[in-house]
Amino acid sequence: LRDMDAVMGRDELLISKICAVHEKIHSDFIALIGTPVPAVIGTDLDHLSRKLEKKLNIPSFGIGCTGTAYYDIGEQTAWLKLFQKLAVTKYPVKKHKIGVIGATPLETGLTQLSADTLDIFRKHSYFSHEDDQELTVYSMSGGIEDFIKASECALNMVISVNGINAAEYLKEKFGTEYYVSYPLLSHDIIKKAKEIHGNTLIIHSQLAANSLSHHMTQDDDNIITRATWFTLDKRFAEKTDLHIKDEDHLMEMIRNGCYDTIIADPDIERPARAAGFTGEFVEFPHFAVSGKRY
Repeated sequence: LRDMDAVMGRDELLISKICAVHEKIHSDFIALIGTPVPAVIGTDLDHLSRKLEKKLNIPSFGIGCTGTAYYDIGEQTAWLKLFQKLAVTKYPVKKHKIGVIGATPLETGLTQLSADTLDIFRKHSYFSHEDDQELTVYSMSGGIEDFIKASECALNMVISVNGINAAEYLKEKFGTEYYVSYPLLSHDIIKKAKEIHGNTLIIHSQLAANSLSHHMTQDDDNIITRATWFTLDKRFAEKTDLHIKDEDHLMEMIRNGCYDTIIADPDIERPARAAGFTGEFVEFPHFAVSGKRY
């Protein structure tokens, strides 16, 4: 839509244009994802999606993003909406089928799944020794059918806190249990982490930071603090875990923390040094922070 069309709320024009696109590409579903202008003028995305669904007879839903929050909030909303809209039928459970929720390029740095990555997921699954194990990595393998048949999974592995609400929904609706794991740590970062001693700050997404800290020795001589720019889910947090509000807050944390080592995305080193950090900086790239730079 042109700017004025959006500002004036010309919904019927939006619907007609979406229908025209659908006739060309024959989409499996339609997602209306909010941006700042629809948020400001109060566009009812759910109402529009219901009209589209009735008109085109395919699943349609709205995701009320505002363009002002981080990626994690959008992912949390999108995961939940996808399952609420598509996973509506109860299918027979497949005994050794596991679903992986939360794997996105922003969260993992992966744009596609390789055979090696799938093997990593399989090794960290509860059915790792079963020959007939079946793995569904939502959004990165397969397609809409994965969501429709989500109830076939005997268990879900959640690799990002952004997928927790969706996993809770599937548990409530179908009784599918889930467990939390982040299996994508590289051997190099694990090896380096095991060698670190002293007061350490880890900055990454919550489950990645949690997973790395579990490979480290923590006692009175080795104090580990975990922090994230993004969602900090209290269900998976320690009392000492920190949520970083902005760059100024980060620099204040570093000035007051007396850290011997910082493990974080390479883009964090510059503000860390500016805050007076003189210890060892260990690179732990996070795609959502620095993109393709590392």
